[in-house]
Amino acid sequence: MFGSPDITAVKSDTLEQWELINTTVDAHPIHLHFTQFQVLNRQRFDAGAYLAATGYTDPVSGLVVPGQGNAVPVDPFLIGRPKNAPAGEQGWKDTVVALPGEVTRIRVPFGAEAAGGAPLAIGESFKGEYVWHCHVLEHEDNDMMQRYVIE
Repeated sequence: MFGSPDITAVKSDTLEQWELINTTVDAHPIHLHFTQFQVLNRQRFDAGAYLAATGYTDPVSGLVVPGQGNAVPVDPFLIGRPKNAPAGEQGWKDTVVALPGEVTRIRVPFGAEAAGGAPLAIGESFKGEYVWHCHVLEHEDNDMMQRYVIE
């Protein structure tokens, strides 16, 4: 089960930077279970060119096709400079709004002793399966919920 491509594996007591890449026209309130995180910044990108490069979209309908395509780095599609998190997003969060056409970067500690002496919201180490998802229920019910495991 843990070898599934639908499960992201993270190591206990590590600090990760996640990029939430929003290719849609909707804002998505993304919530991570178990941990809290810090919002680093947001940056615009060319969502259409990025999706075309991934191969996730059907060329005839223009719709995203689940199970098709490849992961592609977003860096070549970035526009302008990142915008730092506004004052209301400073501090520890468990939900962040990923805005349309933007990459939202978050710093996520997974345990009590994350690398680099990073400040931590949760003072214990855990292992196990958790989820992260969109808080819009219709989205959550339509594949905007992903599992992750802390190993």
